[in-house]
Amino acid sequence: MNFSLFFEKDDAVKYHILVSFSEQQDMLISEADLMEQFELSTYKLRQAIELINVDLLEIGHEPATLIDNPEKGILKGVNVSNEILQIILLKYLQKSTIFSAFEYEFIYSNYMSKNTYIKNNFISKTTFYNASTQLQGVLKQSNFFESSEKKEDEEYLIRLHLFQFYYTAYNGLESPFPELDSLVNTIIDQIENSFNLNVTPTKQVKLESLIKIWLLRLKNQSFLQTMENSQFNIDDIHVQKLFPIAAIVKEELKITISQLELNYLLVFLVTQEYVDRSEFVMDNFTTDLSVSLTSLFMQELKASKMFSQVELVDFNKINDIINDIHIQFSTFFIEPTTFTSIEQLDFFHQTYPMFHEVITNFINLVREKKLIDFNNAESANLYFSYMFALINNIPSAALTDKVFICVDFSQGTLYSEYVINTLASFGNAHLIIETSPSSQTNIYLSDFRSRQLTKPTQIIWRNPPSPHDWSALGETIVAYTQLKNEKQI
Repeated sequence: MNFSLFFEKDDAVKYHILVSFSEQQDMLISEADLMEQFELSTYKLRQAIELINVDLLEIGHEPATLIDNPEKGILKGVNVSNEILQIILLKYLQKSTIFSAFEYEFIYSNYMSKNTYIKNNFISKTTFYNASTQLQGVLKQSNFFESSEKKEDEEYLIRLHLFQFYYTAYNGLESPFPELDSLVNTIIDQIENSFNLNVTPTKQVKLESLIKIWLLRLKNQSFLQTMENSQFNIDDIHVQKLFPIAAIVKEELKITISQLELNYLLVFLVTQEYVDRSEFVMDNFTTDLSVSLTSLFMQELKASKMFSQVELVDFNKINDIINDIHIQFSTFFIEPTTFTSIEQLDFFHQTYPMFHEVITNFINLVREKKLIDFNNAESANLYFSYMFALINNIPSAALTDKVFICVDFSQGTLYSEYVINTLASFGNAHLIIETSPSSQTNIYLSDFRSRQLTKPTQIIWRNPPSPHDWSALGETIVAYTQLKNEKQI
């Protein structure tokens, strides 16, 4: 979601100017570049910078953030972090009249008159009606009523996008709809008791967002007509654990919760890994899309040339993990704001080239077949999910491009074990660590050179390894990995 579409015009310019500084490693930009990029005069640019600094001062963040002017014609961002950008984003969103119109349409429209809402929010009628008109254009531009997968129930789609919107925009900085905090905390306490679980802080924020949107849509008389994932087979015994929640909502909000709505909440708890999945038959929690995507991914994986000992790979386990990724994507997928950097893909391409090839081939195939339509951020996020799944579940011994490292230090086992444990902590799926040279050794790591070894690359550390030493070793490992991937040796 491009939240800046909701901003007032001047706020949108200020926000994107601030983003421009965060994108520069040294956070230096010339006034001329900004004037050209944003089509601003010198006066308008300097006015915008002054107002940005006022906004940054108001948020009172430590260390202080500002746009400085170290020399004529040059501007420098000071402490412009991702956190600052998120705080400013929320600040500009909350003061937007288009955002006010957005909340009225989706949260209050069926039980509060426009006049009452306008009066409560101190907005003039003309301003509100203009904002409502602009909102329709923003929703269309944002594809708010569209999805990467066809949804059976429009209400399901609206809730999904509202959930994505508030969870991403507020991002744990503030609590949206704070008047619901007490009720939501009571519901979460009941969920923890019913399923014997302990919700972590990050999952608490996500669950709060989902429950608030769920309650607000129910309060606005917006109910599910069908179970979006009707192929989900949900046992009554599990749904019954949510009956106390239905009683709480009925008492507090005077709303009767149907079993369809309880199913909706339970599917979220299962697919988002709140509830112990061992209690469920996961075949019951699939979607047509997840099944087809997982089948295609596993075909690509099994057809690859990465395996030398295929019998060591638990394909059933990998299938289940990949299917879980696809179930999340096809049910309550949240537009990612972390693990979305396309630039970081290059590291994994170099370090895990065979995994990279399988994943990129799969993503390109999905695009060609038009199974789902995802943007670059979603594609990158899925890439990381697949990559971590393969790294964590394919043993080094099963791979053709594994790199053998012999660790042999004259100082004895304590020193060698330190290096071995550090290498093991890298989590590199291609590393096989040896304590004595073999015919397969690619890298010999020691504090003395060996005249007997002519084949492996010898790396000699006469002192405890520095960050540069570890970096050089990493580059050597990557070089061998790429060589083996290219030549299949």
